[in-house]
Amino acid sequence: LVFALDNSYDVTEESFNKTRDIITSIVNDLNIRENNCLVGARVAVVSYNSDTSYLIRWSDYNRKKQLLQQLSQIKYQDTTEPRDVGNAMRFVARNVFKRTYAEANMRRVAVFFSNGQMAGRSSIITATMEFSALDISPTVFAFDERVFLEAFGFDNTGTFQVIPVPPNGENQTLERLRRCTLCYDKCFPNACIQEAFLLEDSYMDVAFLIDNSRNIAKDEFKAVKALVSSVIDNFNIASDPLISDSGDRIALLSYSPWESSRRKMGTVKTEFDFTTYNDQLLMKNHIQTSFQQLNGEATIGRALLWTTENLFPGTPYLRKHKVIFVVSAGENYERKEFVKMMALRAKCQGYVIFVISLGPTRKDDMEELASYPLDQHLIQLGRIHKPDLNYILKFLKPFLYSVRRGFNQYPPPMLEDACSLINLEGENDRNDGFQFTTELQEDFSGENDFIGQELNSGRESSFVKIEDNGSDYLVYLPSPMFEPQKLMINYEKDKKSADIASLTSGHENYGRKEEPDHTNEPGDVSLQEYYMDVAFLIDASQRVASDEFKEVKAFITSVLDYFHIAPDPLTSTLGDRVAVLSYSPPGYMPNTEECPVYLEFDLVTYNSIHQMKHHLQDSQQLNGDVFIGHALQWTIDNVFVGTPNLRKNKVIFVVSAGETNPLDKEVLRNVSLRAKCQDYTIFVFSLWP
Repeated sequence: LVFALDNSYDVTEESFNKTRDIITSIVNDLNIRENNCLVGARVAVVSYNSDTSYLIRWSDYNRKKQLLQQLSQIKYQDTTEPRDVGNAMRFVARNVFKRTYAEANMRRVAVFFSNGQMAGRSSIITATMEFSALDISPTVFAFDERVFLEAFGFDNTGTFQVIPVPPNGENQTLERLRRCTLCYDKCFPNACIQEAFLLEDSYMDVAFLIDNSRNIAKDEFKAVKALVSSVIDNFNIASDPLISDSGDRIALLSYSPWESSRRKMGTVKTEFDFTTYNDQLLMKNHIQTSFQQLNGEATIGRALLWTTENLFPGTPYLRKHKVIFVVSAGENYERKEFVKMMALRAKCQGYVIFVISLGPTRKDDMEELASYPLDQHLIQLGRIHKPDLNYILKFLKPFLYSVRRGFNQYPPPMLEDACSLINLEGENDRNDGFQFTTELQEDFSGENDFIGQELNSGRESSFVKIEDNGSDYLVYLPSPMFEPQKLMINYEKDKKSADIASLTSGHENYGRKEEPDHTNEPGDVSLQEYYMDVAFLIDASQRVASDEFKEVKAFITSVLDYFHIAPDPLTSTLGDRVAVLSYSPPGYMPNTEECPVYLEFDLVTYNSIHQMKHHLQDSQQLNGDVFIGHALQWTIDNVFVGTPNLRKNKVIFVVSAGETNPLDKEVLRNVSLRAKCQDYTIFVFSLWP
């Protein structure tokens, strides 16, 4: 339980002392946790204005009597600082609640006292999303309750409470605090629930644009499918999505199809569009049974362009709110400027873009993609495990409510000048042809020359050229949408192979044509036996100092130069493949649902040493305990087993910083013996005592 006292410029000493006395009265009635007993409440107190500071920490007392004594010693401080409740709420969520016990029946409650007018609501709305995501129940005693009533309106459980501060009648307000917050009973919430208010025209068209490239691992892909299935429950699906103008509609797309990494043009695959399903159960069934991994290359810019140019405009009765959820799991294979331009175009057209970044993406790239304010439209996790996915799910509930209520403006005023330029260019496009043809063609001929080559190959292509005033516009169209009278498809008959890449350079060879080297034919058994699958299992535990961890990363980076990386690690039988994992995450214990490792990248993630080294630069230390045996078991079961075209030589490099946890010793003994019997080569670097 955290109390936050208002100490802003307009709060009088009398008002401050009155608030302190209310807190003392509440604490008097509580069973306070003492010493290490697991029963009762723990209490912390902060004060806030434009900043937030501790008055009483969790560890400042071990008896209820001491806590009451410290409360009585809190003194009023005169200040000229303004009030910022939103900032105080986020401080409490991110700092005060950072160290709390993970118990099944533990509730986290924050009580804020706001004694004056509010400056703005944006920070409060952001804080509300974070409180929802972190399972923190806030109650606000508010002089100006309107802003909080709006922000908390999404809640249908009765755990987000706003209590207006009347001139008198303190007993009544304290009784509501006890009933609806301190003694809240989730089995009987009706007495505390405030009915949510939504505008009549608050329906939305929502497109999920999922990174389905080889950036995303199998277990991550399963987790993303589960996440989308759960998020769908937040919508009121239209009963007849094709002709009805009411109700929400959902579309699911993934990028980029396998064809793109096979040197063919691929942008998105439509799993289902806005008018396919009228029921959540049908959508979930499709996601679980028909939604498969594509293992192409990530092309967010082209996928976003196709979504805004084809999916939305081609759907009748578009809703007032157009929302795109972009899930990115790693590196994007497009020029940064191109992706930025596609995102800006979409924002200027009124689209809401919410970005979920699950992989080693660059923060500034994701910020360019998401709508504003970024704190409300961007979640960067870096990795996937259950608590993180729950965080996203609970964050999105108040986010969707904020979109329906129109709390933010799309596009925001800060983009007014940029959007004016975009609109001006659009006017010119109608007279002179499509401007973005150049952007697309430059993008195809730059980093990924093989895509440009395939435009003229003899293979079937998902892209067609639409002629408009002498200019060609590249657009992806599913086969049912072809209209021959409007399209001119240019295929050249002669096909030249550009798939053969050097296996000795370790770098990408896109766009470079080489003569076939018959010594590298797949039929050469001796070469197939030469290559290896390698996993580096790095000790990133609390036993490793930060400078030592940097040295280990530099060491691994240097060792990578010894390998001849496969140009197509998913399908090729030639070339080395490398995975990197670290162990063990903080809080991990055996026989739980937690993962004993953090997977940096698996055997099929990257096809160049440069990409691997770039990834390792951003890898972080975990600071957990050491469970080498469990980490080794997970690596064999999830990195090696199930990966296609396993090499004859399977090597695991274990970097160890010392003795494993006693709970792990028997597992380590059995797992390492089993691995050796299964022809794994285990090389151990023991760099510390």
